[in-house]
Amino acid sequence: MTFKGIQQHLPILVMPSVESAKNQGYDYSDGTFQGKPITPVQIKQAILIKDGMVSGNSTVDLIMTDEAGNQMVVMLPTSLLKALP
Repeated sequence: MTFKGIQQHLPILVMPSVESAKNQGYDYSDGTFQGKPITPVQIKQAILIKDGMVSGNSTVDLIMTDEAGNQMVVMLPTSLLKALP
């Protein structure tokens, strides 16, 4: 897989309750999402990087591992986290 760069768009849905999320198809209890299997991951470490973006804003980087030992990273701008209700 080729890494194509940082994702610039992320749709965020705010659900008022678990029931509401399930009613709109966001129920992962069967191990799938939109008909495809979900790979469980464990967050191994969260790293706050104060100057993590070109703009100088900070990020929270989540280092994750799946059951097969594959590692992934998700970099979240702290501005996104602050914007969540």
